[in-house]
Amino acid sequence: MICVMVDAGVPLSLGSLFSCGAGFRDTCGVYTIGAPSGKFYVGMTSQSFYARWKQHRSLLCRGRHHCVGLQRAFWKYGAGGLSLGVVCSFPVGE
Repeated sequence: MICVMVDAGVPLSLGSLFSCGAGFRDTCGVYTIGAPSGKFYVGMTSQSFYARWKQHRSLLCRGRHHCVGLQRAFWKYGAGGLSLGVVCSFPVGE
């Protein structure tokens, strides 16, 4: 596994994740979803970050996310107010 630390000062808006290049479509690993309040959700996926965010977004939009804190942050700030941080990434399938 190859781990890459991402500068926390340059968050990616989750609202713009769908316009990202292939990097998020073919990499997986450990990620954070942060809110302006400074709180964040930590997750790990073996699917692509893109596919996992689609699942998160679907659950959040329907008000059915398993993490109550993330659901409340989504309601308060919207998808554009949340940011994705990649803690560790590697190609899907490795």
